[in-house]
Amino acid sequence: MSETVLAVGAPLSERMQGTVTQGIVSSHRKDRLTGYPLIQADTIVHPGNSGGPLLDANGNVVGITVATFSNAEGLNTGLNFFIPIADALARLNLRVEGGGPGS
Repeated sequence: MSETVLAVGAPLSERMQGTVTQGIVSSHRKDRLTGYPLIQADTIVHPGNSGGPLLDANGNVVGITVATFSNAEGLNTGLNFFIPIADALARLNLRVEGGGPGS
């Protein structure tokens, strides 16, 4: 944990496509409803970032943006969640060739 990560996406609008934010991994946990593994990070994400990659410091895709919690005013709370890339690929019956990160 506490590894540096970058989230790439298009927050709020396609006009902001390619926006990058930096943060750290706070926790690895399971979703309470589905049991699927999740990465929790303080990397800021907004609506529109969902489906975008979460990269490690070397530029490897380690996750996919899936959720963020906002307060009543719509401001990000710092609770952001990502599906680990290996789990996302497994659900699609795909795998990383060469055994690189996330495999």
